[in-house]
Amino acid sequence: MKSKYDKHDAIKLEGPRNKTACYWPEEIRFELPFPVYYDRFLYISKFWYEKWYTPTQFHDHFELCYVCEGEGWFILEGMMFPVKKGDIFVTKPGEIHCGGAVVNAKFLVYAVGFRFEQAELEKEYYKLNIQRISNDSDEVIRPFLDNIMNEIEEDSAYAHLMVRSYMSAMLTVIFRIYERQHGLTKEKTKSLTPEMMHVLNLVHMDMNFMGKIDEIAKRVNMSRSNLDREFKSQMGVALGEYVRGVWVERAKQLLRQSSESITSIAEKLHFDSVQAFSMFFKRQLGLSPQAFKRRINVDEMQVSDKL
Repeated sequence: MKSKYDKHDAIKLEGPRNKTACYWPEEIRFELPFPVYYDRFLYISKFWYEKWYTPTQFHDHFELCYVCEGEGWFILEGMMFPVKKGDIFVTKPGEIHCGGAVVNAKFLVYAVGFRFEQAELEKEYYKLNIQRISNDSDEVIRPFLDNIMNEIEEDSAYAHLMVRSYMSAMLTVIFRIYERQHGLTKEKTKSLTPEMMHVLNLVHMDMNFMGKIDEIAKRVNMSRSNLDREFKSQMGVALGEYVRGVWVERAKQLLRQSSESITSIAEKLHFDSVQAFSMFFKRQLGLSPQAFKRRINVDEMQVSDKL
């Protein structure tokens, strides 16, 4: 069996393009169940597998995992999180992650892939910090997931409307759980403009725009000053600061997941030189890329000992 923490380049998983229903001995999965009526809902999977493991991956949509029974683990950005019954785990577009079950223990999990319809809620989910596990202590989330699965299986009239309603309510409740447990922002939310959503997609999904704020401004047909002002107004943080945060996380991903040299990683991140990359990285994290990579190797051995 492959190592549970794979250092090779992560797999990019594309969203489904066709309506599909799969019934396997240890999983039920529906992909794009309402392609005409509700194409923001990409898939729902319910699996129960004692030796479940997913390879290191990322995708261009949000994904929610909910542990119904058993114990397992998820790794996000190189940080390992043990999970148990009632735990919620959400990944944002472009985030590298993997997961698995504790060996020889029953593990029942829902996984849902989706894109947001509500821009104001999407904005809040983009703000989620690295502490990504929250627990549904009141057991209110599983009924939503059971109802969604039942609606798709029964395929009754207007099932897409019911699923859309369940998804909207569930994602709102999940955000409230995160907010309550991790102290997320309590500011009144506003809808993001299409331009700001375009900016977020460019920053998170296209490495060619990392650090190139002037080019981002051109792509969304705004002046640099207007873009800076609008981004700060809508996201509550300066665009440059936000981009630096994403840039650092992508650098950390590459240092963890890739066997490439630091020079090669600097080029991939579009730094002018490895020296410029090292200075930027140390300024942000307080240690050099080389020191970070050495520390990850030690942490990795400790993670392997726990699995």
